Amino acid sequence: MLNDNGIEAGIYAQAFRLLDAANMVSVLSAGLLLPMFARMLKYKESVESLVKVSYTMFMTLAIMVAAGCFFYGENMMRMLYTGDVAESTKVFQVLMCCFMGTATQYIFSTLLTANGNLKQLNIIAGCGMAINIGVNFIIIPRFHALGSACVSLSTQLFVAFVQILVMQKIFKFEMLFKLLATLAVFAIGVIGINYLSLKLPFDWRVSFILMCGASGIFAFAIGLLNVKGFLNVMKNG
Repeated sequence: MLNDNGIEAGIYAQAFRLLDAANMVSVLSAGLLLPMFARMLKYKESVESLVKVSYTMFMTLAIMVAAGCFFYGENMMRMLYTGDVAESTKVFQVLMCCFMGTATQYIFSTLLTANGNLKQLNIIAGCGMAINIGVNFIIIPRFHALGSACVSLSTQLFVAFVQILVMQKIFKFEMLFKLLATLAVFAIGVIGINYLSLKLPFDWRVSFILMCGASGIFAFAIGLLNVKGFLNVMKNG
């Protein structure tokens, strides 16, 4: 789409590598959830508790990753690369927010797959692909790699939202207003923790580790991370 000898594609690739690595965690977890969902659905057991627990765990991690990479993006890019750091940092900060969308998709697409709703999943994926490619033809010539990253973020969140609607229509789970409100509070808190951690008089690596620890403690404090409940649900599943 650009006649620049692959410069913008290289910038995008630099920023995308860590997102690709983060998605591997979701892929492996989805592989564990698929047989559990399939068995529970086969025996007409409720999957609501497992869905809520797994989604809470995924989104807690996704929020921490997205916020941490946004605030520490430049440090990470400078640690990994020497060229085009300023440009790739902006792309990286946007792309890592996609992890919240992909984490959501891995939970609900796995559930829909186990339930045999492949037609709906293929339609959603096809629409997302068409939107992404179509908008990129308009955005990339003007906004280059950063524009493409913004399109990717929008597409991932759109696909995740549609999957949630389809899942809710099929399974009719109780609305997760309390969980979503708690996740919103957690996101605001993590943003504040990241901002304050940058003010610490330490090397950025030390500040980053402290930020991760503080975010984890905050997640436990507001009830997002319940290890006992998670182990019980996994055991029953």
